[in-house]
Amino acid sequence: MRFATLMIMLAAPLALAACDNGNDSAETADMPMADEKMAMGGEDMPMMQSGESAEIGRGEGTVTAVDAEKITIDHGPIPEVNWPAMTMAFEADETAREAVAVGDAVTFAFRKTDSGGEITSITKR
Repeated sequence: MRFATLMIMLAAPLALAACDNGNDSAETADMPMADEKMAMGGEDMPMMQSGESAEIGRGEGTVTAVDAEKITIDHGPIPEVNWPAMTMAFEADETAREAVAVGDAVTFAFRKTDSGGEITSITKR
């Protein structure tokens, strides 16, 4: 009986190790991996970086500055991401930056990032 117990105790870890969920399986071996971007629907979408949050929020405020990369907005509280009212610079693409001017009252949506936030849509109120 002791020999059988010993064999089970030695075989169990080996059996579990063989069940490792590595990416060596035939199912995942043919799947392409993306470095920084992945194609989806014909468009390149940036991959979420390590430490980035998938949190999104919506807010209302007034544009206080627009520069080459960011839109600064004096906004009210944003409960979805637990932010109080503040003035904050958001990363924004060229289309968003061209759509607004200093003094515009806006409604905006954003994605929370490690560096603050990135505007995903913005409209004048």
